[in-house]
Amino acid sequence: MKKIYLASPYSDDDPEVERKRFESVCKIAASLISEGCLVFCPIAHSHPIHIHGDMRTDSGYWAKLNESWLDWCDELWIANMPNWHQSKGIRREMKYAKKIGKKIEITKPYGYSGSGREE
Repeated sequence: MKKIYLASPYSDDDPEVERKRFESVCKIAASLISEGCLVFCPIAHSHPIHIHGDMRTDSGYWAKLNESWLDWCDELWIANMPNWHQSKGIRREMKYAKKIGKKIEITKPYGYSGSGREE
């Protein structure tokens, strides 16, 4: 089974934007899991912990945990959602993935199946 780290934008000043981003990436992760992939999605897995633990949302806070999951995965996939290019967390994840030699793909817009373009 392919092990995918699914990154997506999250942090925003508006909690409603964060909620919508969370829901969107959960749908993508669910579809990938349904296709037989093993998926770690930091937003899908960490958002509920953040909410219930009243924890910070900035990507730097979660970087060490996320790097351990990047070590685990076969590929880093970026959810092609609005503003993903501006995400500091995604830039950090891509830099680390390149450093450790992981393949990086961009999902189809709001999609989940097939390959994206390699970065």
